[in-house]
Amino acid sequence: MAPQLDGFFKQVDTDADHFIERLRKAVAIPSISAEPERRPDVVKMGEWMANELKSLGASVELRDLGEQPGKPGLHLPPCVLARYGNDKNKRTILVYGHYDVQPADKSDGWATEPFDLTVDDKGRMFGRGSTDDKGPILGWLNAIEAHQKAGIDFPVNLLMCFEGMEEYGSEGLDDLIVAEAKKYFADADAVCISDNYWLGTEKPCLTYARPVCRPSLLRPVAPAVLRTFASKPDPIQIDSQIQHDLEVGELQGAKFKIEPLRRTGEDATTMRARLLYQCRKRGTLESDLLLSTFADTHLPTMSHAQMQQYDLFLDENDWDIYYWATQDESPGPDTTPTKLRPSSSTSQDKDQDKELDLDSATVAGGESYRGVNPGAAKTIDASTHGHADTPKPAEDVQVREQGTGEWAQTVGTFKPAYRPVPARWKGSEILDMLRAHVRARRAGGKGMAFMPPLFNVEARKP
Repeated sequence: MAPQLDGFFKQVDTDADHFIERLRKAVAIPSISAEPERRPDVVKMGEWMANELKSLGASVELRDLGEQPGKPGLHLPPCVLARYGNDKNKRTILVYGHYDVQPADKSDGWATEPFDLTVDDKGRMFGRGSTDDKGPILGWLNAIEAHQKAGIDFPVNLLMCFEGMEEYGSEGLDDLIVAEAKKYFADADAVCISDNYWLGTEKPCLTYARPVCRPSLLRPVAPAVLRTFASKPDPIQIDSQIQHDLEVGELQGAKFKIEPLRRTGEDATTMRARLLYQCRKRGTLESDLLLSTFADTHLPTMSHAQMQQYDLFLDENDWDIYYWATQDESPGPDTTPTKLRPSSSTSQDKDQDKELDLDSATVAGGESYRGVNPGAAKTIDASTHGHADTPKPAEDVQVREQGTGEWAQTVGTFKPAYRPVPARWKGSEILDMLRAHVRARRAGGKGMAFMPPLFNVEARKP
């Protein structure tokens, strides 16, 4: 460790109780963005964050995002925009995080009150938002304060963007980014997403990957070389021949070149362990359950070629993966039906699919598929939703009841339309395996239940 940081770390140790108390105050505010009756608490949390930043000398603005779409009279919580430092000789880092949290109640299975920070005898802290995401964003405030008290110059300028609707789809954030891309965010040299998991509990960890493509926000900079890349000889171009792929995922209408990041020299055991981690740390709870149970069943016996394909598949958007795996195949006029099963499927299996389409099984099986909330999803009669060879009308979308607890954000607030499988995954062995996994665990089967325990990748080799 650099000697000049010794004073900083001593200061962190000195102020540990103060920093924990700061987190305790934040956790105590039930800033649940999914519950309209808690909206005043979400606003209170944003204002509390703004005041904490001001006390450290940051310039702060609470940006009004207007009314929440579809909820007249309900205002979105403000986005906290802050700047600390304005030295032209330093790099400027844009830090993103969120101050809202998921719903929580002790009856959900908590050992302690979720909005009362508890520290156990091992020094572990328990409280809603302590890791997602109040703890991480307060870490930036703690770092600023420790530098100040230790008399050490902060090494970079900070831009901060802390929103209050991340757990409810980040409503209002896209418009803010577009409006401020060439203004408030214009001088950002890099972006740090302060809303992720560590791979362990002892050492700090940076998860490095391709960014979400927002070309108007990020200026081109030469990235640090963190690992070896092997690029494709020909760049990927989006053109009219694969225009239908633009309807899938997040980048409609974009034209760009991509040189995919690929790991080189990774042995099979390391790759299996990494993929296991990637299956359990997804962006949505549905994907966590779907991919963690799939990995528990199939990852130990995957060949190297299958793992390579699965590695690419996990780069896809979580909602895309979820719906490709669970929706029935109702192709539009310009799409081609994809296989619902591996080639080893029996005629009995195929006949069974004619009687019950895949999506009806998973939607009707709200309890056994998701492992929570009996009745959280409406039962949909397969006979009224057509078959795999019948196109659905545009208005024919799944309608889900509002969920509760952990599922309030992902069941009921998102109205999925049919998501066509892009050309790159049509006929994919991995997607076939994933769909077969869903069928095996649909209503009447084992269900998705809960995330399975970690398995030993050394002990469960193919």
